[in-house]
Amino acid sequence: MKCKLLSILGLLLLCGCAATAPPWVTGKTDRYPDQAYLTGVGNGRDRTLAEDRARSEIAKVFQVDVRSRETLEESHWLVRGREGESSDYRQSASSDLTAASGRVLQGVRIAEVWQDPASGEFYALALLERMPLAASLRSVIADLDSKIAAQIELAEGQTTGLRQLGYYLRAYRLLQERLPLAGDLAVIASDGRIPPPPLASGEVVARADRIAAALHVEVQLAGDREGIVAGGLLSALAATGMQFGPSAVADLRVNGTVLSEISPATGAVIWSLATARIDLKDATGQQLDHLDVSVREGSQSQERADRLARELLGRRLAERLIERIGAAGSDPRPSGR
Repeated sequence: MKCKLLSILGLLLLCGCAATAPPWVTGKTDRYPDQAYLTGVGNGRDRTLAEDRARSEIAKVFQVDVRSRETLEESHWLVRGREGESSDYRQSASSDLTAASGRVLQGVRIAEVWQDPASGEFYALALLERMPLAASLRSVIADLDSKIAAQIELAEGQTTGLRQLGYYLRAYRLLQERLPLAGDLAVIASDGRIPPPPLASGEVVARADRIAAALHVEVQLAGDREGIVAGGLLSALAATGMQFGPSAVADLRVNGTVLSEISPATGAVIWSLATARIDLKDATGQQLDHLDVSVREGSQSQERADRLARELLGRRLAERLIERIGAAGSDPRPSGR
């Protein structure tokens, strides 16, 4: 009987029906000080809705403009200043934001619920303890910083520009992975102290740019009518400063075949499927990878659909190539992607 009474008392504390609203409903309360907790208050016609809204209020604290976020791909180094990236970029950043918010919100709990006896409306108080989450974030950031420092050290020890660039691009990717974690820590840490990274992202990008500007790339694509695919590839890579054309000292050789296929029209739209099968080799002739990349574009004109598909194929090849350079320090055996 005693245990049963204690359980009932516990429920009454969590879900009270007192005539007077508790202080947290309309403002702050000393019971949950700001330096120890993030709080969120939600209300609704039923308890579940009120609790969900309370959790959502805490989630809003961590939300940022997705346009200021970085993607987690090495290829973002390539497209960072290019027009036309905004749609895919925002989608990727938004997905990353959702994942980050989900990770943080695992620590949220509902501390109290109150029902207004007059209106029947439910109010819920959600809490997120600062110290445990801050400690967890600092640990993850420290691990990332260790990996970033290792990539930078490896880059500085390389004798070939291609592998140097690869390690810097890895460091860049890890720095972008670090950004949302540092942002979360800035929100949750009561002291606001954020450890600096081993090397600023801007400096990593500057070093990558300098190395890329000294690299030579040779492109030979059979079946590339009018050189449209090669043109798209070289145009996309031009932002990095890489040099192109036949060269006895090419740091990267891109050799392969381009195929295109026109699909039956769907309504008024004619579709073109463009495919490239590419071998990537370094200056010594060692194969880095084999890439199969396909894209599909549609237009009312068959010629236009084919050209659009080839132009897009060139840009996609550039992105895949940069991603592969980002793995240049790993096992060079072909992955057959």
